Amino acid sequence: SYQDDDEIFLLALSQNGPVHRVAQKYTTAKFPRIRKELTAKLFDVYRRRCFENKLDPNMVPNWNARLRLTAGRCRCKPNGTADIELSIKVCDTPGRSLFNFSKYNKICILHAK
Repeated sequence: SYQDDDEIFLLALSQNGPVHRVAQKYTTAKFPRIRKELTAKLFDVYRRRCFENKLDPNMVPNWNARLRLTAGRCRCKPNGTADIELSIKVCDTPGRSLFNFSKYNKICILHAK
């Protein structure tokens, strides 16, 4: 099913995860080349599966080379949206990006409540 495919995709991004035809593209390519595309894909999966389409589809994280000691940051806005930045230096693999991206999305939802 569609949900199972999303779950396998997410698991396949980890180092010892199962094989998934779409995730393979992200785990075998040089990460800097695919990080923006992967971020958009992760956002779509999280928006649908974890947040019941409550996140603004236009809210996509930006990658920031200046963040060196933290994985990212989330700046929540009064209107319920947020600016999410991920560190190029810390989030340097699909698995690390997945974890931190999900963490900052959760912050946005909790702040909006």
